[in-house]
Amino acid sequence: MKENEGIIVLVGMGKIALNDKTDEEIAKMVQLGDVESFGVLVERYEPKMLRYAQRFLFHKQDTEDQVQEVFLKAYTNIQGFDTKRKFSPWIYLVLLI
Repeated sequence: MKENEGIIVLVGMGKIALNDKTDEEIAKMVQLGDVESFGVLVERYEPKMLRYAQRFLFHKQDTEDQVQEVFLKAYTNIQGFDTKRKFSPWIYLVLLI
């Protein structure tokens, strides 16, 4: 598999391309115990979160540390995310808290 073809996770006897899943579907998978899928959300949101955090923090290390904290908080609180809603506003809310 080429690097840009997408992330593949083995599920039982089949394969699911996680890049074809919505953020909400992936969050639901994490809630159901597929913790490794959280990495897909990190990959999708880390660049955006870093750009957003740079508006408020001026040192690169501070920005990276804050974004890492956001993902730790998001992972810790993923059970509280309502998968019927959009994931992106929720993760940005975690950044602001």
